[in-house]
Amino acid sequence: MTKQELKGIIDLWNTKWFSDLEIKLGIKANSDELHVYSSLGEGTCHCGHATGLKAFPDQLKHPKSGESLAVGAVLDDASPNFDLDVVVAIGINYAQFNKSAPNVSLPANWAKTGMWRRLGLSLLHLDKCMGDEIKEQYKDIFSNLDEHQKPFHLVAVNYFPWITQDEWTKIGFNSIAESLVLRCWGHTHPAEHIAGLIEKISEKKRGNEGLCVGEIPFVVFHGANTAVPYLALDTIRLLNRKLFCNYVFCDNLSRKFQPKNAVLLLPRTPLKPMKQNSAEVADD
Repeated sequence: MTKQELKGIIDLWNTKWFSDLEIKLGIKANSDELHVYSSLGEGTCHCGHATGLKAFPDQLKHPKSGESLAVGAVLDDASPNFDLDVVVAIGINYAQFNKSAPNVSLPANWAKTGMWRRLGLSLLHLDKCMGDEIKEQYKDIFSNLDEHQKPFHLVAVNYFPWITQDEWTKIGFNSIAESLVLRCWGHTHPAEHIAGLIEKISEKKRGNEGLCVGEIPFVVFHGANTAVPYLALDTIRLLNRKLFCNYVFCDNLSRKFQPKNAVLLLPRTPLKPMKQNSAEVADD
């Protein structure tokens, strides 16, 4: 898929993402270019009644401007002119506000994810344990990772759309608080939103030449001490009857330290559609 094709899919999906979020919270962006909000709405949510969460809305406000920023799916392209596969990296939230900055970041800054090197290291962990048949299928990816090249387009997206003042794990959520925050300030069904994006990207080549992975050879869920692994399983459940992907679980790709753990969810994706699934992956 080319950058232009992929960007068109992402832009349409983001438009729907932000529209749903604004309707739910009763808010409106300050401009069409940036999804920046002066107000997050005054409605009562569960967070205000849960111990330790009354001050959480302040986490969503820039410490100087008081504005809030939501980020959808971001394209970190390998080359604008090449027809390449797509890897989708899914985390909990995208980054943290720079407390010394007077304003929120421009969209161009979010497209430089900084995940490439750490994602490559994670996939190389898989290279050591994958069978020869699967490695041959994705030889263009694995042969270039050692050379620090970009053999695929990277789409970064998160279950929680808002930028926070602190790192997610440093806010101090337990699993109950995290579930409430995702529901109150994010989307009611975050796994459905992410699954919808993966489906849209995969539709272009699903079933062609007997392949069953469409445009996406790997969907990577990164983050171990958050709700990501649990939401990932729900996302996979929603996708299983519609397409096949290779699902990877690994350490957070947004941290400074290098990821040390990466696993490929079994059973591995077949290279050919299974007989009972042939109707599901056939061309429309």
